[in-house]
Amino acid sequence: MSLSEAEPPPSMEAVAAEGARLARVWADGTAVEREAAYRYVESAVREAVASGGDAQHGRAAALAAACVAPLSELSAADSARVDATEWRRVILLVGELVALDAIPGVNRDGYVSAELYRPGEWMALFRCHENPRGAFAELVAKEPGAWTRDDALTVAAYLSRFVPSCVVGVTPILAKDDTVSEVAFIEAWVAQCPILGLNASPSDRFLPLMLLVLELLREPRESLPSGIVCGAWHCLCWMPMLGVGAPPTVAKALWEAGFVEVFLAHLHAFSPEEQIGRTHIATTSMFCALKDVVQGAQAAGVDVVRPLLDVGAIDIALSTLTAYQSVGDAEAVSVTAVAWGTLLLLETLAFRGSAAVAKEIVEKLRAESRSTFMYLLDHP
Repeated sequence: MSLSEAEPPPSMEAVAAEGARLARVWADGTAVEREAAYRYVESAVREAVASGGDAQHGRAAALAAACVAPLSELSAADSARVDATEWRRVILLVGELVALDAIPGVNRDGYVSAELYRPGEWMALFRCHENPRGAFAELVAKEPGAWTRDDALTVAAYLSRFVPSCVVGVTPILAKDDTVSEVAFIEAWVAQCPILGLNASPSDRFLPLMLLVLELLREPRESLPSGIVCGAWHCLCWMPMLGVGAPPTVAKALWEAGFVEVFLAHLHAFSPEEQIGRTHIATTSMFCALKDVVQGAQAAGVDVVRPLLDVGAIDIALSTLTAYQSVGDAEAVSVTAVAWGTLLLLETLAFRGSAAVAKEIVEKLRAESRSTFMYLLDHP
């Protein structure tokens, strides 16, 4: 079955039947048959989204909706059936369905769907935590010295599913459906996720894995799936996050291992408009990671201001301001990228640095960016 305009469009009943067929393949099929099903869904949804037609998008959304539960079941399967390589395939497919907004919801332009966060359904995202014999659980159970590059790929795939929601922020998504609050969503995830903060014993246990993730990002960006790149940066956001119980030593170690160097290498591949755009969700992950590594390193006593100044952090912040105004559409940008790529940097440099640094920032804002800063205030 194809979802393209070139053929007679399938009815919603036919799409539902196709979803049921895929579910049976994923429940009972061989690894080869399951891979064929992954490829089918991937190509069908990409084609439908690229077409731009509401009818095609609706059918793709219906197909994707039918796939969420069986894909979540696969993510919780024994590793003897779904090994780490296939597990990453499953999780990255779910992440792409979210990023393309194929999974049903009312927030099509926001690259994420409220449907994922309904009680009973949104918890499917966490099924992979439940099976101690699953691929993700096996990664978690390893001794720190035993983690490899493959494990870095796996944990990056795991976190890739959550990046799209950060582009618009979880609050406006959940506002579409008041059955669950943002706090409830985040608390439920953090409480179950064994690699975050207080759930990790001790809470810096996964630092060696995060250093492997950082090394992964040193590889040529085009050699990695986009979902892996996004998820890897999101690892470097959540794993050092003080708010979920990580000790400052995690961020300090990432900072000292060359986090800023890797950040800049990736950031400079995008124009300022792309850096804050919703369609380039990797940059949102990058700015999120910058926030948490900077804040954690500061809490550990590291002077982050001078190194940030040396690499042009003021200019990065001012360029995001300028890009925000030049785009001219607050709905077209990532709220998180604008906030962390501008306000965090300016706050860090102005309030953590010297009076001379604060004066330099104020003078640049007056001379170069007064109108763009006012635009941000007028379009928060």
